Amino acid sequence: MLQARLRDERLGLVGEVAAVNLRPIKSLVEQGYVVVIAPLAAGPDSQPLNVNADTVAGEVARALGAEKLVLFTDVPGVLDREGAVLPELSREQVERMLDDGTIRGGMIPKIQACLRALETVPRVHVLDGRVPHALIRELFTTEGVGTMLTSFRVPGSEFRVESATSMDNAERGTRNAEQATGKGTSV
Repeated sequence: MLQARLRDERLGLVGEVAAVNLRPIKSLVEQGYVVVIAPLAAGPDSQPLNVNADTVAGEVARALGAEKLVLFTDVPGVLDREGAVLPELSREQVERMLDDGTIRGGMIPKIQACLRALETVPRVHVLDGRVPHALIRELFTTEGVGTMLTSFRVPGSEFRVESATSMDNAERGTRNAEQATGKGTSV
């Protein structure tokens, strides 16, 4: 299902996704199965390689052209410099935050996977998996519980990267209503 290249020999059997074979995924979905994918890929000479799970999710979503990608983590979402959750960010804003060091540490590979997915996926959500009913709250309520990343500029959100701590409930409700009516494949 996944082909990978060796990332760095010094890291051992760690790979980077080189290709996603959608045939088995689509076949299982068409038969009504929920597909669970382990973050392992075939490397050179079919050698099994470990791949970052967020990277795998992002690459599969990208290859599928999914309607949205949802990543669960152990932080409240993408945070500003003061530690406040940013409810909605554009690709451009996220790239600036990576460049200026606002996004750092373990969040970097997760956000890089999100950016890669945004090449074909309209929306990516980063949610705190510790919050009860996080997925339902993010997608179907006005309060939300994480950060939504989009490939387009979020109107009126320029200030949020530096200082915002919350989003107007009406905006959040509109965003979630739009998401709830979307059709397509979600990963």
